[in-house]
Amino acid sequence: MGSLNRLRRGTALVALFTLSALLGCSEGSPTTYPVSGKVMLDGQPLEGAAVMLKPVDGGSNGYGVAGADGSFDVTTYRPGDGAVPGKHQIIVSLEKIVQPDDLKTEAVAGDQQELDDENELAVSNQAEVISLVPARYADFETSGLTVEVGPENLPLLLNLTEK
Repeated sequence: MGSLNRLRRGTALVALFTLSALLGCSEGSPTTYPVSGKVMLDGQPLEGAAVMLKPVDGGSNGYGVAGADGSFDVTTYRPGDGAVPGKHQIIVSLEKIVQPDDLKTEAVAGDQQELDDENELAVSNQAEVISLVPARYADFETSGLTVEVGPENLPLLLNLTEK
């Protein structure tokens, strides 16, 4: 049941990113300023990580997805337009779905034994969603990541740690 909840949370985050972009696509959008950066975990780039900026005083969220080197550009209304001015809280998430066949392989490799029919059925019923980023970074209340967006922004360096 926990795997299903994590899968729903990951799906909800992707839907939130998409909805944020679609709702903002209108003429007369508020002013935005370019925001870019790099996201790393213990010094390694986090390719595919989702980065979301939420304005503290309300307004549309900005988001970006990290490339192979961890670099991202923030989008709020139009691709790469940046974020609305003001203070923002930031979250970062990256999840991996492990298919049942991968789970069986890991169990066999880890235990050096064959699974019997009963264990194979238990493993094959669910895929598992694994977070590749510590959970605290995926919550606005606990991430501790903020940025002030204005006309002249330096690139963000989001240096996350496992500890």
